[in-house]
Amino acid sequence: MYWCFQTVTTVGYGDIKVHTYSEFILSIFWMYFGCVFFSFTIGNLSSVLGSMDTKSAILKQKIGTLTDFSRKIDMPLAIEFRIRKFLTDNNTDQVSLEDQERLLHELPPTLKSEVIGHTHGHMVKTIRFFHDKNADFLMQILPLLKPFRIYKHDILYSQGDNADDSKI
Repeated sequence: MYWCFQTVTTVGYGDIKVHTYSEFILSIFWMYFGCVFFSFTIGNLSSVLGSMDTKSAILKQKIGTLTDFSRKIDMPLAIEFRIRKFLTDNNTDQVSLEDQERLLHELPPTLKSEVIGHTHGHMVKTIRFFHDKNADFLMQILPLLKPFRIYKHDILYSQGDNADDSKI
């Protein structure tokens, strides 16, 4: 066990040496396994940290654009604050929502149906439109709905406006 740990961590104090050709081959494979294991672990950790930095960089860029734009047009601070709050609230869920959709897509239909029922069940109960719909329809439509925060006195559409899906 001592030799295995020292070899796989590539420390190799040299106090236990190989004597036969088979021990030499085993040592080479064991060192290779250690290198692959640590490379995989460090690569995944770097990827996670990089994605966290990307999320915050995107949010900072959006807020920077908002600040520049609000100065340029002399936007009231109350409106700028509401936009900043909207960006902050809605930007935190974007990447995790994509990950959730990818995970949901990989599930078998029965398990997917259970997860959708659990995550969207409150909508089915509270929104009258969904009451008489069959399970297949709900399983197709409900995952497509995106969370969207609306604040008091916000107007989504006025009469005569064209609906633009890219904004929501």
